[in-house]
Amino acid sequence: MTEVYMRQKSHAFTLIELLVVIAIIAVLAAILFPVFAQARERARATTCMSNSRQMGNALQMYLQDYDETFHKGAGLRSNGEYGFGPHSNIRGWANWPYFYGPYIKNAQIFDCPSSPDTASQVTQNEWGNDGNYGYNYSGLTRDQGTPPRIQAELDAVAETFVFFDSGDPAVRAGTNDWPGLLEELDLNLNCDSNQWTGGYTRECALRHFKRCNVVFADGHARSVDWVRLLTRKADNVAPWMINWSDCNPLCPPPSVGPGRCFDPNRLP
Repeated sequence: MTEVYMRQKSHAFTLIELLVVIAIIAVLAAILFPVFAQARERARATTCMSNSRQMGNALQMYLQDYDETFHKGAGLRSNGEYGFGPHSNIRGWANWPYFYGPYIKNAQIFDCPSSPDTASQVTQNEWGNDGNYGYNYSGLTRDQGTPPRIQAELDAVAETFVFFDSGDPAVRAGTNDWPGLLEELDLNLNCDSNQWTGGYTRECALRHFKRCNVVFADGHARSVDWVRLLTRKADNVAPWMINWSDCNPLCPPPSVGPGRCFDPNRLP
């Protein structure tokens, strides 16, 4: 008997089939990667808002302990506690988290996960808080020789900015004008400084989908858009409580856009 061997036909991908599969994977990746990136950033923004709420709680406890007076001080020292590194010159405008550390007891709260500054910087010796959160120094603590404000002075406690996402540790506003405010928030493209002419980074205040997380003087926190953040009003009124040199009685953001001090279309 003759044995018949059936040769099985082998199947393999052709080059065209392989290229089609690769193309499909590439298309799916192009669709899904931005979605994943947005999901990660939304998670970071949520963590930042949680940080802001805890800072708001610490603010209220601090004000209760200090007769509703906003913090002030310079040349203070700390051996390092609550996760902060040692510091030999704590200043109310640059190192303000040290004033609230005893009420939070976790220095990581003062690190925004969306900022390019890593959490490890919080524990460094002589930490300066750059690139994380800012404080309304010109409006609430004010310059040396001028007493800090008390909460009762505020015309609208629930509308006054205290802490916020920022590239610099405090808004001192320079000459208390529009370019000065932008400069402190790392939003100044080409007025007074050319630091951000190449475009904004995630150190800027509007780092969360073009929005900023803000803690208000009554302790609550919420996200605001650039119009709300940058609108200034008369001297010594909410939201900034600053004596403006170029703005009275009402001063919404000046003309913005390409070639201007501030261009919201270039936000990260």
